[in-house]
Amino acid sequence: MRSLLTLVLLAFLLAVVRAQDDEGLALPPAPNPAKTTLRARVFYEDNGRPVKRTNVMLMGKGSRELSGTTDANGNLEIKGLQAGKYFALVNAPGVLSPLANIDMRQARGDLDEEFFDGVPAIEADGISDIVTEIPARRGGAIGGRVTY
Repeated sequence: MRSLLTLVLLAFLLAVVRAQDDEGLALPPAPNPAKTTLRARVFYEDNGRPVKRTNVMLMGKGSRELSGTTDANGNLEIKGLQAGKYFALVNAPGVLSPLANIDMRQARGDLDEEFFDGVPAIEADGISDIVTEIPARRGGAIGGRVTY
């Protein structure tokens, strides 16, 4: 009698597990890793010379943020871009950046696309590679030492 009860209980549990799989309650398959690679030439907008050995950050919606460093010829390669729209921010002395005009203590959530007006936008599909050019607009920089 006891073994019959155990057998019935196991059959019931097996039926419940199969019903959950049929209803789509099983875990979803793991997402495919991003395969887009960005290859870009970063240059000064006014004279076309390469921006050498500087950091370039790609900012996207949410927490998507990637960065890379240019080589001696201004070439940049960033691997593993997910599908979406990114804005290229060049972090070099004398280059304009919209991040200089924001108070990070007051920034809440995602930044609007209007904030990145004039910043190169890059569209990634997560599948094919991207080859592009990223212009860097010169601004002003103050250097020196502060004394009292």
